[in-house]
Amino acid sequence: MLNPFPILLDYQFYGPTLLRLVVGIYTVWLGSSKLPKAAPELSAFFDTLGFRPAQYYIGAIAIGEIAAGLLLILGFLTQIGAAILATISLVSLVVSIKHRDISLRAPSEYLFVLAISLALLLLGAGNLAFDWPL
Repeated sequence: MLNPFPILLDYQFYGPTLLRLVVGIYTVWLGSSKLPKAAPELSAFFDTLGFRPAQYYIGAIAIGEIAAGLLLILGFLTQIGAAILATISLVSLVVSIKHRDISLRAPSEYLFVLAISLALLLLGAGNLAFDWPL
């Protein structure tokens, strides 16, 4: 099948860069919103799930999201950052579906981050990154 815009295929190496920057900025924002003191609703949600003390788990997830997001923004160890985000997103997706009545975010948000993280895990960093294929 022919591509309707074949000239754009010359820029396909920028696709992962765009995905990397968008999901990196989003997850840094998401993680930083959990620090330094998480909202009472989030603490109550973690308490209901049985994660006590809630602030410890919230802090660990926030640091993981911020670190993985920064790795993606910089394009440094992109596949490791994508694997961390994919793991956090998968667990969050399962929890948000299982506890839909008390979940704070829609499962679709976690699904999009999971899909983009898996794509970056397979595609690599793209352009404008410190990671280059050997």
